[in-house]
Amino acid sequence: MGSEEVLGSSAVIMDPTISPCNGSMVQLMDDGEEGENLGVDLLNDLDLYLEDIKDRLTISRMVSDSVIKGMVCAFEQEAAQKIAQKELELTKLKKRLHLYAVGSDDGSVCSGMRQEQNNIKNELYSDTFVEHDRLQESLGNLKIDVKGQLKKLEKEIHKVKGSCSMERRNSSSEIVGLSGILSEKLPDKYSDVDRMLDGLGTTLDSFYKHAEDMFHFPKSLFFDWQQEREFQAEIEWLVIQNYIRGLQEELEQRLCDQNTRYYSNGSASWLEKVKELSSLCHELDAIAKSLSVPESGQLISHGSLEHWKSSGHHVSNGNHDESIITVPENLEAAQLIQDMNKDDLLNYHKNEMTKMKREYESKVTEMKREHESKVQEITEGLFEHKRRVKERESTLSVRKDKDFDTLRKKISEVILKLNTLIENEKVPAMSDSAESLENMDRLESLRKEKHDLQDLLEQKNREINLLSSQVSDAAEKMSRHSWTEANLFRMITNLKSSIEDAHIEATISEYLYKLLLKEFMGQIECSSKESELEHNIMEVIYEIILREVAQNVKPASKLEIEDSDIESIVMQGVLEIVLQDAFKEAEEKLSSLNLKYTNDKEVLLSLEMKDMEKEKALRVSIEEKEKLQQEIHLLTVTIKEKDKLVQESANELEKDKENFVLVSRELDKLKVEKQSLVEARDREHREALTSILALVKGFNDFESRATKEIKRKSLRLEDLISQSGSLIQKASILKRTGFLYKKKLESSCF
Repeated sequence: MGSEEVLGSSAVIMDPTISPCNGSMVQLMDDGEEGENLGVDLLNDLDLYLEDIKDRLTISRMVSDSVIKGMVCAFEQEAAQKIAQKELELTKLKKRLHLYAVGSDDGSVCSGMRQEQNNIKNELYSDTFVEHDRLQESLGNLKIDVKGQLKKLEKEIHKVKGSCSMERRNSSSEIVGLSGILSEKLPDKYSDVDRMLDGLGTTLDSFYKHAEDMFHFPKSLFFDWQQEREFQAEIEWLVIQNYIRGLQEELEQRLCDQNTRYYSNGSASWLEKVKELSSLCHELDAIAKSLSVPESGQLISHGSLEHWKSSGHHVSNGNHDESIITVPENLEAAQLIQDMNKDDLLNYHKNEMTKMKREYESKVTEMKREHESKVQEITEGLFEHKRRVKERESTLSVRKDKDFDTLRKKISEVILKLNTLIENEKVPAMSDSAESLENMDRLESLRKEKHDLQDLLEQKNREINLLSSQVSDAAEKMSRHSWTEANLFRMITNLKSSIEDAHIEATISEYLYKLLLKEFMGQIECSSKESELEHNIMEVIYEIILREVAQNVKPASKLEIEDSDIESIVMQGVLEIVLQDAFKEAEEKLSSLNLKYTNDKEVLLSLEMKDMEKEKALRVSIEEKEKLQQEIHLLTVTIKEKDKLVQESANELEKDKENFVLVSRELDKLKVEKQSLVEARDREHREALTSILALVKGFNDFESRATKEIKRKSLRLEDLISQSGSLIQKASILKRTGFLYKKKLESSCF
């Protein structure tokens, strides 16, 4: 669709260039017959040259705008696809974090998670390669379309050349004197058009090279290229302004020369010309006032956005203090743990672990909910603020465009009036030297006013340059944001890998500690059972020995019995000591296991705290990413609006060209009618002078009456003010008395 619009605009632009050429040929024949007004011919040639320049500029701008639109659409599609991919990645990461939080004791879970990671990485790499290939294909298609459009343009230009050559051959019998000059001018114009087309082809090739380089380089080069294009447009505008200023200076010199030539000739129409020049002065004053009016709107600083960002950071960091888990230390709980049995200890530790997990999960869910609600509030505030900024910027741009359009129209009207005065009327001079000096002073004042207008236009151009510099600053900020996005992606990947490693380490450590506890408890139970069996066996052996001794030994041997009793008592004491040592060793092992368990518990808590901090950092990075996406969306919207404004301005320029052609035709008709209207204007000016004098007298009378009435009313106001002061005092006294009466009534009622 964009290519068809470009071709249509080029066809519309070429038609007016042909019609003025034919009109100029007819005018040159008439002037060859008359041979008097050579200045008119020069001005017509200058107008044709300016029209050709404008046509070429519009062609180049339309082609560049269509190409830029295609590139912007491609970049928008890229950004949308990248955003969708990032959202999918975030959803997958959330699912994986949920799985890690739930966890399981088996080692198969870890292997499954690693396989999922590898699959996700492979998918991401494949998606990026597919996107790159697709964008390259779209660029190739764009290249082919633009080349086809240029070929169509060349064909149409060749057709127009053929038609013009046929017309020249047919009209060669009619045009005899000036045909050689026109035949020399027309091929020069067509050669210029061919050069412009070649220049467009070269610029498009360079543009495609830049676009291909942008796929391999960062976005900062794209913004640099855009700035270069803006600077080129500004330079072209400055060149055109300088050319127009030169034309204005030439016109002023011609006016001065004509004034010096015709001062010797006297006529009564000089006063009328002075009046017309005074009216032009008033119009120029109005233009100067409209230029000097201060613009109400100013550019909005980025401080408010930074304020919103800082507030968002404060809100996100406020939750950090609430997420810290405090571990109470109670001596009574420690004593109860020491008094418990082994099974009770295991059950107690299991219950504590389950409670800690539940509390951790509940706190995490609460923190997520609070964080999401705060993020929603901040995003809503940002959207509202950006909408306000956008509305203000749109109103400012519309106002500035309207002001510039009105100024251009007024200046064009003033220039047309001056041209008509120079071309159609021979200005005679006054006989009196005093009046001629006054007129010269007025002309000098007009020149000064024109210079003032030029200074004001330069100031406006400076303001436009400042705005363009601000736009370039915004582009640099966007490039910085893109660089920060890349850094954030790297940080996110590193944090994800570290979180996964921490979760894996935590699961492995828990599994190992459980196995160690089971082994230690089994060893303690085995040692206690062995000691009990040994003690029972020793008791049985000693009982058997004592029975045998009692049966075999005689009752007379009392000393031997006492020795055996002593030995049995000693053996019992030794066994008690051994058992006490075994129990002490078991208690020491249990205490060491308890210490290890507490240390491991503290390590787990520290790991959980680190995980919480990393999750917060991830959330902050995600928020910044969302903000950057919103800014990108707003920039795309502004680019679309600028494209619309450019299209509207191009349409307005085309309409202005059509109107200019119609006005030129009407001016040719009016030149014939102007001579008949000169006498009527003289009469009207005389009547206007009489009416103006009467109006001036009436105005002076009105001023005198108004001053008298104002003085009278001011005196009356002073009298009223004095009377109102006394009335105010009386009213205050009445209020006080009323207040006292109210108090008395209230006291009497009570």
